[in-house]
Amino acid sequence: MFPVLQLIAPFIANRWAVKLFFTPFKYPYPPSELELLRRAKQYNIHFLGNKIAIYEYGIGPTVIFAHGWSGRGTQFKKFVPDFVKQGYKVVLFDAPGHGNSGGKTVNLIEYGKLLKLISEKYENLIGIVGHSLGGVAILHSIALGVELKTAVTICSPTISDEILNEFCARINAKPSAKKAIRNYIKLEFKIDFDAVSALKVVESLSMKNYMICHDINDLEVPLKHAEAMHEKLPMANYKLVESQGHTKILKDKKVIAEILNFMDKSLEADSEGTLNGINTTL
Repeated sequence: MFPVLQLIAPFIANRWAVKLFFTPFKYPYPPSELELLRRAKQYNIHFLGNKIAIYEYGIGPTVIFAHGWSGRGTQFKKFVPDFVKQGYKVVLFDAPGHGNSGGKTVNLIEYGKLLKLISEKYENLIGIVGHSLGGVAILHSIALGVELKTAVTICSPTISDEILNEFCARINAKPSAKKAIRNYIKLEFKIDFDAVSALKVVESLSMKNYMICHDINDLEVPLKHAEAMHEKLPMANYKLVESQGHTKILKDKKVIAEILNFMDKSLEADSEGTLNGINTTL
């Protein structure tokens, strides 16, 4: 359908591609996630005119979990019991246009600002774990001034051009759609798309106690994204797993144990260290 529309009405097709690029899909909650919601201490905040749903579990040093595109906070359901048992407070949330939060669209710059806003509510925040786009948002939040002792990214996209290529392939669009998205971002946000990619943002950050976790079977965000980030950050803890793909990695008990162990050891080794943003111009 999309190739036909590009052929007969390229302007309309490209505008549609831009809209799709910024519009997440909402999916029904499975029963297990609904049960997790019922057990949460819930509250809302307001961000850019939208209600943002936040869920808390446990007590102790705080770890925030940032979900990916078209995801929701409760996708981290398998992380919650282990982290709470270990003595952490777990904070989940739904980004604009996701889960129980309001809004229809969101972009990476906004996501980073939302993470900063949520982070400011927790004096004992010690780390953020981000899946997919949520991992890139962590870097943006650090650039905005969020101080963390640990950060973990799981299957996060890092290469800007590959992100656009994979999006266009998913909707079966011609290269003109990619150009339209780049032009829109430059006009609307006064910034090049490459400048907000993980590989570019991380260049202006001082990263310590950082973990890159990726599934070698991830078909949505191929391994080359993690390899590119590891090349930028060779001292990062680099963990490759052979799980079940982009989203099912969040259910892998071995992955959860690795991330929990990394966070524990990082805090023990460097009780005073932080991940500090240097450039806060985003």
